[in-house]
Amino acid sequence: LIPRDPRGLARTDATKLFDVFLDSLDALKLALRDVDLKVADETLKRVRRTQPLVDNWRMSLDSAISIARISPFLRKYRDELRGQVRLMRGMDLATRNLRVVVRRVDFLIRDGKPRAYLADLFAQISVATAVLAKGLEGPDALDDARAMLLNVIHQLDPKKFGIADQLREASVLLLLRPLLIDLLCASGMREDDARAELPEV
Repeated sequence: LIPRDPRGLARTDATKLFDVFLDSLDALKLALRDVDLKVADETLKRVRRTQPLVDNWRMSLDSAISIARISPFLRKYRDELRGQVRLMRGMDLATRNLRVVVRRVDFLIRDGKPRAYLADLFAQISVATAVLAKGLEGPDALDDARAMLLNVIHQLDPKKFGIADQLREASVLLLLRPLLIDLLCASGMREDDARAELPEV
């Protein structure tokens, strides 16, 4: 008669989205480092299929919250589930922005030039997002992820890499800015505070 812990399915659906998101970031790193069009094209196909993963997480989380609301045995999980809603909303927006970034990278590398600095930025974002995913298990990971993401967002200035006058290349860097804001919001940061961390361009 005691309802099953409703967090399990929501965590499973969340993990599926994080797995695809992280795989895509790692693939972009390789595509930029090795100028691999095949990897970029495959990544573009993969991220275009991510919306059902977001929708599944949202639905399982809604169900979990409904169960926790009416069950006296599961009320203790309500705050945790509300925190996961914030994480899900941030990842939903970040995934939408990732699709835009992948399309731009796919276009950029057709000139045959490797971009090691961009590959490094994607590697940093991947590591930070992997820590963010651990926020499903406990809030401490969110603080760690936020510090790592702030380190990345402070680098997102085309002048830092000497590409301010190279529109095609600078556009990738500029598209990473809203992506980082979404990830910071997923970690629990207010959007206005996250925007305030952006370097001036």
